[in-house]
Amino acid sequence: MVEISGKPGVCDGIPDRQELRQPALPGALPLVRRMLAGFLGRLNVPATRSGDIQLAVTEACANVVRHAYPGGHGDLLCECEATDDEIVVRVSDWGKSGGRFPAQPKWGLGIPLIKRLSDHTTQRHSPDGTLVEMRFARSAGR
Repeated sequence: MVEISGKPGVCDGIPDRQELRQPALPGALPLVRRMLAGFLGRLNVPATRSGDIQLAVTEACANVVRHAYPGGHGDLLCECEATDDEIVVRVSDWGKSGGRFPAQPKWGLGIPLIKRLSDHTTQRHSPDGTLVEMRFARSAGR
């Protein structure tokens, strides 16, 4: 199941909002990245900045795939929104990990990377799931 939706924005018909909901499986990661690359391309985001945004979002989605549904199945939702000043990407799940990840070698690097690549990051954990929101300035300098 692939669900992609967008709505036309005020800037020359370029969608200012797009989302993709997928089962939280490894195959979702390239689909999210492709949707995000297209969204950023339509906004004329420079390639280097686009790559940083795609990497941060891919890390957030990979965390959902790895941690959100231990022993079960569920979805991930990636929502992209553009304003004149920034690009906001939200990655959500409805899992029960609560932000507690098992100790594994080489795990635990994703969130620091996301924070380094984004201009502002917030995480919200609740019994209903997790939301990671990443904000990226649209101007050249961060």
